[in-house]
Amino acid sequence: MKKITGLFKKRPFLSTGIFFIILTGILYLIEGEETVYVSTSFLLTNLVFWVWFLIYLPIKFFSKSKDQKFRKTDKKIKTMKKFTSLFFWLLFIIFIVLAVRFMGEHYDRFEKSSNKERFDKMMVFFNSNDEYQNLSITQKKTITVKLFLLSRCGGGEETLNNLIQSERNILYDACRIVQNNNILSKFSSNNNDLISFHMKALNTDFKGAVKLYDWFINE
Repeated sequence: MKKITGLFKKRPFLSTGIFFIILTGILYLIEGEETVYVSTSFLLTNLVFWVWFLIYLPIKFFSKSKDQKFRKTDKKIKTMKKFTSLFFWLLFIIFIVLAVRFMGEHYDRFEKSSNKERFDKMMVFFNSNDEYQNLSITQKKTITVKLFLLSRCGGGEETLNNLIQSERNILYDACRIVQNNNILSKFSSNNNDLISFHMKALNTDFKGAVKLYDWFINE
């Protein structure tokens, strides 16, 4: 343990990078495919490398430079330190912004991919059932999305909190609209007539929640 602690202190970037590389490999072996956790670990590995390459190395270079033009006076040294510090924080902020944006986009892509698999299975039912052949593809997809929201958006604030924790941002925004407009209350839990229930879902205004799934409906 002391050796590991000493290595982290002596080589913090190398040790952290190796840790995340190993973690990425383990997660990939466990999951069997690229998941949110695998991608996040890989992103952190890249982040550690670029922070080391673009921030740590330049600071170390300037701090140990023997070039006289940087060491003629104390004033120049202080100016260089201020510049280096400003450069460090600027790059740090840029990395954080890009990392957050990348992770948000990745979570959205993962959520869309997962939802599309579910939607495609539901579409098989509508396309194979004679009762729905008078509906357009867009109408069938709209019913599919609305049924999905009706099944996922119950549970009030607890559901929203769970969606936030699992980074399902699209569904969170949609469920918040559904709950705020009391759309669930318009549908009874006892639905013996399946076709009538589906038609009611199609004709009910979900107040913008369905709009968040245009990527599926309009594909």
